[in-house]
Amino acid sequence: MENLKKNKAVISLGTNLGNKELNLKKAISMLEVNCQVLKKSKIYITEPWGYSSVNEFLNMGLLITTKYSSSGLLNHIKDIENNMGRKMNPQNGYMDRLIDLDILLFNNEKLTSSELTIPHPRIAERNFSIVILQDIFQENKVPVFNKSASILLNNCKDTSKVTIFENQL
Repeated sequence: MENLKKNKAVISLGTNLGNKELNLKKAISMLEVNCQVLKKSKIYITEPWGYSSVNEFLNMGLLITTKYSSSGLLNHIKDIENNMGRKMNPQNGYMDRLIDLDILLFNNEKLTSSELTIPHPRIAERNFSIVILQDIFQENKVPVFNKSASILLNNCKDTSKVTIFENQL
């Protein structure tokens, strides 16, 4: 088991229902059962993206290593969402939620399948995703995109507000 390849991934975490800080902490501890957290982004307060709600989100990202393949990691994060009580919207997928976990990046891979697209298809469209990447990669090039997060942010047309949350984990 120890000599299996370790894959690196960036996971985004979001929550806008219940005790949001506790939701993030719980999701991280559940991820840490089978993944090692190398780096955490700051936690940000963000507006809902893709739908309307009065509930603001707390969003953050993690750089992890894992023995899982990309599809194995997807199954793991879906199990965490289900265990935490995530409900899915059958129409467009966007609704208030206790927890939302997305694989933003996986190694330096590009993948498109019926259940998973890597890099996440909307990274470059969402300020909060790029700010998370900026925390994790600083001014280094973001894998797959081959440019820094600050360049991605400059090119992003999203005007939604991203504010640093006062309590950090």
